[in-house]
Amino acid sequence: MAKTNGVRQKDVMVETRMGELVQQLADDLVLSVQIPVDRRELLLRQTLLFMHKQGIIKLNHGMTILRHAMTITPNPKALSAKRQYLAEDYKPLSVFLRRKKRFQIHVMQEYALRALKNLTEGLNLVRDYFGLEEKNFKNKWFKGRLKELDEPASPQTLREITDGLNEMQKAVVTDQSGSNRLILAGPGSGKTRVIVHRVAYLLRVQHVPPSAIIVLTFNRLAAQEVKRRLFGLVGPLAAAVTVMTYDGMAMRLLGVHFDGNNREYGKSQFKEWCRQAAAMLSDDLENDDGNDETRERIMAGFRYILVDEYQDISEEHYRLVSALAGRKRAEEDKLTILAVGDDDQNIYAFNGTSNEYIHRFQKDYDVAQPDYLTYNYRSTQHIISAANSVINGMRGRLKTLHPIVINPERQTQPNGGGWAATDSIRQGRVRHISLPFGSSSNIQGQAVITEIGRLKTLGAVAWNEIAVLTRHNVSLKPLQAWCEQNGIPYFLSADKSSKIKLRHTREFVRLIDGVEKQTEGFTSQAFAELISEQVKKSGGSWCVWFRQLQTDFLNEYPLQDEKLPEKSDNLAESREAEIQASPIEDNGSSENGSGTVNRYSPAFLKSWLYEYVGDEHETRSEGIFLGTAHAAKGLEFKHVFIFRRRLAGS
Repeated sequence: MAKTNGVRQKDVMVETRMGELVQQLADDLVLSVQIPVDRRELLLRQTLLFMHKQGIIKLNHGMTILRHAMTITPNPKALSAKRQYLAEDYKPLSVFLRRKKRFQIHVMQEYALRALKNLTEGLNLVRDYFGLEEKNFKNKWFKGRLKELDEPASPQTLREITDGLNEMQKAVVTDQSGSNRLILAGPGSGKTRVIVHRVAYLLRVQHVPPSAIIVLTFNRLAAQEVKRRLFGLVGPLAAAVTVMTYDGMAMRLLGVHFDGNNREYGKSQFKEWCRQAAAMLSDDLENDDGNDETRERIMAGFRYILVDEYQDISEEHYRLVSALAGRKRAEEDKLTILAVGDDDQNIYAFNGTSNEYIHRFQKDYDVAQPDYLTYNYRSTQHIISAANSVINGMRGRLKTLHPIVINPERQTQPNGGGWAATDSIRQGRVRHISLPFGSSSNIQGQAVITEIGRLKTLGAVAWNEIAVLTRHNVSLKPLQAWCEQNGIPYFLSADKSSKIKLRHTREFVRLIDGVEKQTEGFTSQAFAELISEQVKKSGGSWCVWFRQLQTDFLNEYPLQDEKLPEKSDNLAESREAEIQASPIEDNGSSENGSGTVNRYSPAFLKSWLYEYVGDEHETRSEGIFLGTAHAAKGLEFKHVFIFRRRLAGS
């Protein structure tokens, strides 16, 4: 307060020097003991820069202490004309810097490869880089390979990201236009693969900061699958990419967290959170912080948003995505958006979703022409033909001129796939079993049981490879009774609502208790060991679940006390838990070169765990899947039986 002369207001100019701040630490009885003398100035600089990024303080001229100084001379003509510079004016500089960076990347790789074989040759390359004209340097060290220098990454990196993609997938993944794109993708066409490889291309080829990318998915399992595939493709870079569900993103924006209480949240609550988050980003909420700056403060640094299953979004999700992307804002404030969806797969209209939004996407985001992914890599030709015959009659389709086809690599295979030879009677065809008019679900169930028995005699058909779907769960009671009578494992999706939430289960609560008992925090190794203890104490599917949990945590926070890329600090209040629970520095011995080892506080780990499980119920058990088509969405089975709603005749 002495520095501000007692003034309390939002913007107060305060002048200080680094020496003053260091002296304040030295004069503090507690901090002077906790913080070594040789680290005080470094930690002060990091703290000031962090607070500046959070918008808590603004560093003006003092930023030159933390950044290299730069002298900028304004154009006199522009000054006299009072010209305002726009993003378009900086594009030539941006292009130049990208080319320069691209060239430097190739030079660094060339140096590394040559120095590994012959250190002297590597040093000669460095000498020529600083001593020769750029043209002469290129002709000497990249003779016959000059085209490589036009690529933003090495040939090996490009192969790792694009190998295995078909031409349409590759066009989407490697797009450098910066334009918004709508991908209309059929079933089994590699929708998730395209999203993951697109993010990898942005990270490793276009060198976009991972904290600048948002990926939104329909459910938590899809988000975890994207994250796992991304780690497999780009490694630790994936840790700082924001991958969440629509509802999870709304909660993050609002600072809402699941915790250990027994409170349950209905669908209406998630919808309300989405509305509030969208309104906050659109500056529609009244708050004391100056809502005109809310979106800029939260979204600063984000540049790309990728949305999965766009056909399944509701009005609330639509508004949230629109607000995140900045659809109604000035051009320089908009994010580049890529949406993937299939208008033929919208089956959640009863829950408020609508194809209206995927139809409006082109107009909303200035997309001249959608991209189509129609190669099916999953199903046999018989199944694809049956599916096409069903959807061709649907009105308002966007893929009318783009039918689903089997991928070229399998077009010479039998139409029934492997079952063409295994099942000499049906040969992998889609079978329609005709029953007498008015047949009950009991009669339909008996027909399914007979066919399942026939398939089991033909080969090794596992119970969890079979699904029986119906419109109403009550129709499945005969199948359920048959499974129980014969000791056949099954999962009844109707039981899901009666199962307890994962965060309330005994096994999960036991893990939380273990975290709370260790008040000094955990290293990644220690937390992984705590999870391993839960594996020993649990049985069945919980062992698999805990091992996957351990793998996912170690992906983000590896055992080798590595400093991972920072996640974006711009999600304001939503980052509060992570800020309060950031890694604790322990000055014990370590081999990470800095004399410190990362420790994660109990508050941080609890927050991570509750976000990991979200509002999900216990995972489904093994066995035949009995449920509705809605409950089976996103799952895959080798053998599927469908009950008809009504039987029109024999």
